[in-house]
Amino acid sequence: MVKSRISWMILVALAIFPMAAPCQSDQRIPLDLRDQSQEEIGAVFSQQLKALVKNSTRFRLAKENEPNITITVGSGTASSEFLCAYTVIWTTTIKTAQGALPVYLDYWVGVMSPAHARKDAEDVLDFTNKTIVERFRDLSGERQ
Repeated sequence: MVKSRISWMILVALAIFPMAAPCQSDQRIPLDLRDQSQEEIGAVFSQQLKALVKNSTRFRLAKENEPNITITVGSGTASSEFLCAYTVIWTTTIKTAQGALPVYLDYWVGVMSPAHARKDAEDVLDFTNKTIVERFRDLSGERQ
């Protein structure tokens, strides 16, 4: 009788306070962020992007040697000290019998100001979520 009450209390407690199983893997999509900025505005943009990924419920920073979407950010000076020209390139790699094969997914080119760095980083993650993830899953064979 005591054992059944304890079992019942444990079941009720688990129903009220559900916990993730310790062996449950992180289902967020891994992103490898690479910053090749050559000036300050692009570096701020890359930092904003990294902060958004770290706080994301959809994405996370990739671990070494794990299939991921790579986002490479490059920037250079534009015609004004308050603007920078930037590029964002999305790639991934697939494993073949000959080794790893890099695969191009998409790119953006634009001009940005420091005031828009966070908004542009949000737009990159939004595009990644709406467009790039589907291409990544097609190539990696993942379907959810």
